[in-house]
Parts: sequence; C-alpha cells; structure tokens
Amino acid sequence: MDKYEVKGIVAVESIPKVGEIVDVPMDNPLEVYRICCEMEVLCDANKGIGLSATQVGIPWKLFIVKTDDYSYYVNCDYEPVTEERIVSLEGCLSVRSEEGQLRSFQVERHKRVKICGYRLKNNNDNNKVDFEKFDDKLESAEGVVFQHEIDHQKAVLISDFGKEIFIWQ
Repeated sequence: MDKYEVKGIVAVESIPKVGEIVDVPMDNPLEVYRICCEMEVLCDANKGIGLSATQVGIPWKLFIVKTDDYSYYVNCDYEPVTEERIVSLEGCLSVRSEEGQLRSFQVERHKRVKICGYRLKNNNDNNKVDFEKFDDKLESAEGVVFQHEIDHQKAVLISDFGKEIFIWQ
C-alpha cells in the first residue's frame, strides 16, 4: 500500500484520471482511516459536505460524507433504481473560479440510486477499524451527494456535464 498524505485540494488538472484511479487496498484499514480523518479536517475547513480522495490527489475510490458525523466509503458504485430524474444545484470544492470562489451547476441526477461498496467502521469499543459491506437505496438529496462523490472516482466533475448557474460571492 502506497503511503499518501492529504495536503489540500488539488487543482482540477492534478485530479487523477480514469486509468489512474484504483480500488482502495483493503489490507490496511487503519491507514485508510488515517487518510479519511485528514480529509475530514480539509472538508470542514472548506465548509464541504463531502470529499473524494481524488480531489486531494489520491487515486483511490474513497470518499467521505458528512451528515451528523462523517462516514467513510470505499470502492463504491451506484446504479439507478428507476429512470426518474431530478435536477439538483451543486457546488464542488474542486471547481472554483479563477478568484477561488465556488461555482454552482445545475445537474440532472437519478432520483433513486442503489449504492453498494464498503463503509469504513471505527469500533471505539475495541479500538478496531474495519470494512463493512453495504448495499443501500438512496433518493433525492442524499442520493445526489453520493452520485457526486462516486462520479469523482470516475474522474467526472459537475463542470463536465452540468450547466453553470452562478459563482458564489
């Protein structure tokens, strides 16, 4: 397993490309947990709700999502449950104006998706970190966040297919 450090959100041109992004090695969950904790700090500092490892230059299928607390997701994918679509308004910590302001995009997403992969679980009772397989159906806002983060693992940004609406002041 390569040793990675989270130094900051990388420029769009430095985000790993499709052929470079790989499954997270699952032989050292403690190292993956360390990276996730570093990503949390960066996500909070940027007032984000999610962050993909690719956004910090790490070519792994790994992302974090903040609801009440952070959750860590590994080697995930999604597929639509129905053909019904919704339009969401999304920003991305990687997609900014030249002045560093967040840009906002109107994006068409699946209304309901099935997410499958692994969660990284920290069992504080016995100080053990491990992977847990999961399979969930999500819809609307929650499903949009997961689609957005998983798209990063496919080297897809909202600026690639969304319609820019405005730049945050």
